[in-house]
Amino acid sequence: MLKKPDIPDIWLKAALLGSLWASIEIILGSFLHNMRIPMTGTLLSAVGASILIGGHQLWPEKGLFWRAGLICAVMKSISPSAVIIGPMIGIFMESVLLELGIRVLGTNTLGYMVSGALAVSWSMVQKIINLLVALGADFVRLYENLYHYAARNLGLDTMGPFDLVLVFYLLQMFMGAIVALFAIRVGKSARHITPQNISRTASASQALDVDPTQDFSLPLLGLHFLAVISGLTLLSHFALWWTGPLVGIYIAFLLSYYKRSLHRLRKASLWIGLFVVIMLSALFLNGFSAKTWNWNGLIAGLTMSVRAVLVILAFTAISIELRNPKILNWFMRKGLQNFPKSLAVAFETLPYFISFLSEQRHILKRFKTVLPTLLKQADVWLTEFQNMPVHPLPVVILTGTSGQGKTTLVREIIDILNSKNYNIQGIYAPGYWKDNQRDGFDIVDIASGERTQLCRNQATADSVSVGPFSFRQSGITFGRDVLSHTSLQTADFIIVDEVGPLELRGNGWAPALDHLMESVQSPMLWVVRTKVIREVIIRWVIEDPIVKDIKDTHAQEIVDLMIDLKKQQTVQP
Repeated sequence: MLKKPDIPDIWLKAALLGSLWASIEIILGSFLHNMRIPMTGTLLSAVGASILIGGHQLWPEKGLFWRAGLICAVMKSISPSAVIIGPMIGIFMESVLLELGIRVLGTNTLGYMVSGALAVSWSMVQKIINLLVALGADFVRLYENLYHYAARNLGLDTMGPFDLVLVFYLLQMFMGAIVALFAIRVGKSARHITPQNISRTASASQALDVDPTQDFSLPLLGLHFLAVISGLTLLSHFALWWTGPLVGIYIAFLLSYYKRSLHRLRKASLWIGLFVVIMLSALFLNGFSAKTWNWNGLIAGLTMSVRAVLVILAFTAISIELRNPKILNWFMRKGLQNFPKSLAVAFETLPYFISFLSEQRHILKRFKTVLPTLLKQADVWLTEFQNMPVHPLPVVILTGTSGQGKTTLVREIIDILNSKNYNIQGIYAPGYWKDNQRDGFDIVDIASGERTQLCRNQATADSVSVGPFSFRQSGITFGRDVLSHTSLQTADFIIVDEVGPLELRGNGWAPALDHLMESVQSPMLWVVRTKVIREVIIRWVIEDPIVKDIKDTHAQEIVDLMIDLKKQQTVQP
């Protein structure tokens, strides 16, 4: 049973709206830019405003707009476009203007219309700012001279050069006001429609679930962002016969390194959809003729399919790496722990939104029916998150300094619990002594009694140094395997000795602890040194931890406490 993600509802809502907005930017934005459609920025701004205002009809909360805009802007950073800073600023500013208008005028028709007008017209304001920054004041004079020359030849001397700019700006504001009225109606209609089965129910609930044996890497996170940008750019501008193998090597790496990404490719619907895209491209992309087959169209269909697989798998990898403890700890120290969690949810749902949109023909013409369907699906996913069973996971923390006998006390606790025929799972780390001096620690599987080296004073080629000790990779793998075993799902109690600096760096048992916090409900006993106890509580978001200092407790007291916690769980609904 997965634990309900510890994200406030407003961040979950922002994640879903931001993901939906990003999917529109990816699908529709790429099409409009490739087709050289005029006023693409304004059109995308109108679509973005429609999504946010429509979503606000379902979830009318303060702060929803700017949060959704922040998430979408960050997701926009993986765009294949060579210029991403401008679009990211545009997206976030649009959401801020929407938020500002609603805050000042309220959630009424006037407030939405003014907010929509400001948001949609921002694209023109940003273009003017960009031109002024890039070309300087000479651009203004150039524009004035060109306008006067054209006005004299066309007989339009009655309107000044800046009057024309103002007219275009007012037209965009008018367009934004109309978009707001449209979005209000569409958002309200989304409440009453029947949701489509865009994905399996479990998809949303698995947004924060990763392989418990998975390592994290900041360089890999950067690589994934770079790989998506580079891959989509190469596929857009160069022949598939040599770009395809390069992208294929990266996809093969993702499948081997992130084992859980394989389940994305096990869906028959994905391959059927890709086959249909390839066939339709071969038959119709370059015009239907008596020959009925076009190799250029076939190559284009294959290219689109490769892009789809690349996007799905790369987004899966990004959503995993965003859970890197180093990233989470940084946001937590800054008081922004909800942002990376909501971003992970957004990346998880993005492929499903993209998949649905890719199947829609003439999105703009059918936007009145497509948008309510997507908003309703977002609302369904939100309900799934909210309805997950949530009980604070009982965690007892035994703390103290080095050499105080924490592991000795843990062994006493294990002996007492075993004598009462409880199922105890987990690990403990007895000291290893050499020449009457502590030379390191071993690690023991509580259930089987199996023992192996964990760390020693002497380093090896594959060891990880923390303080005076070098941790053996074989010992770390052993501990992760024990804490990741399916038998822990049925354990009465789980003991982890110990959780320390290595885990806070994302190594050691950190991935397994992430999984335990989300997948088990059994009371747990963690051994944590006093100097890092605060960081451990924050890192694993331990709700209402019970902290026991070894100086003020004894084995029987902790045993009685854990048994009482177990009994409390049995009476929970």
